[in-house]
Amino acid sequence: MGTIIPAPDALIGRRFDVAGEAAGVTVVDDYAHHPTEIAATIAAARALDFKRIHVLFQPHRYSRAALFTDVMHDEFGAAFDGADTVTFMDVFSAGEAPVPGITGKTFLGPIVEHGHPNARYVPRRIDVVPAMVEVAEEYPDVKFLYLAAAEEGVDNIMSVEYKENEAAFLAGALAASLSKSGKIGTVLAVQEPLQLRYQYGYMAGAYMIDPACEVTAVFTNSYSDTNIGKEMATALYQQGADYVSCYAGACNLGVFAAADEAGDGSYCLGAATGQFDKNPNKIVASVVKPINDAIVSVLKAYVENGTFQGGTVSVWGLKEEGVGLRYTTMNDDLLASIPQEVLDKVEELKGQVSDGTIQVPGTA
Repeated sequence: MGTIIPAPDALIGRRFDVAGEAAGVTVVDDYAHHPTEIAATIAAARALDFKRIHVLFQPHRYSRAALFTDVMHDEFGAAFDGADTVTFMDVFSAGEAPVPGITGKTFLGPIVEHGHPNARYVPRRIDVVPAMVEVAEEYPDVKFLYLAAAEEGVDNIMSVEYKENEAAFLAGALAASLSKSGKIGTVLAVQEPLQLRYQYGYMAGAYMIDPACEVTAVFTNSYSDTNIGKEMATALYQQGADYVSCYAGACNLGVFAAADEAGDGSYCLGAATGQFDKNPNKIVASVVKPINDAIVSVLKAYVENGTFQGGTVSVWGLKEEGVGLRYTTMNDDLLASIPQEVLDKVEELKGQVSDGTIQVPGTA
């Protein structure tokens, strides 16, 4: 079974970390970026007798473009020779400001020019889907689990669509309940369906608590630019927002930094699996999607019962425990600062969403 995970930059580990294995497919995470390291990593995989090696590569830092595409052009181009396929994602900024004209496609150039027969560039996450479908059709006996959005009609692809709007609804309700200024904000990435679901759910939750609450949503147009995440969050705090949520990949780190600089009385809400360790004094709660639980659930059904709902879409929300609002686990004082009546109200709203009493909007 092949598993496509929607956030490759969230998997950064150290060297040749085996992230998982199922049905003969092994997923390995490696931090190699220098041509010598890349070639060595692929050679190590080849030495382990894997039948085919598919490389998903995310360039690290815009400033390395000139080094790899000019100074080390030939070495970088040849580094991927041992891979059967190579897919380049967009650049992980690591805090650098974007450089006009530099994208993941820039880094792919030497590989294509070197003559690799199966190298491609996927500029946005949503563009992963056509590439996945192409590979799924080429390997009909391999099963794929896609955990980012709905994808129907391909017999060996099962997809999961999350109701991010339901968890965001609770986050908006919490932020509006705690806000002393009556102004809250959210920093999002790009205007794609899952981000819009979050936006409208967050706004609906805030308005459920306080119809007069001022809710401002901003988009970074990036999942990786921490600087712009910080700039946008700083602007929200300066405009009077005292709680700012985020759902923008690595840009979230910039939001957490902005909360620190905004000082006392300014807080934020995280995402992913909590992110509380990134700023335990400021992150009150987080909208979470326990993707690991989804993977275990699907694998368990397949291993125990042979069940794999290929060609279908599963939709997981609060009721299915596919999404949720998780309170801080790293700061007891911050948790204790949330009034019990607020906790009770959020729990009440969770129940009403789960039983269908409240229908949370996912679009305008």
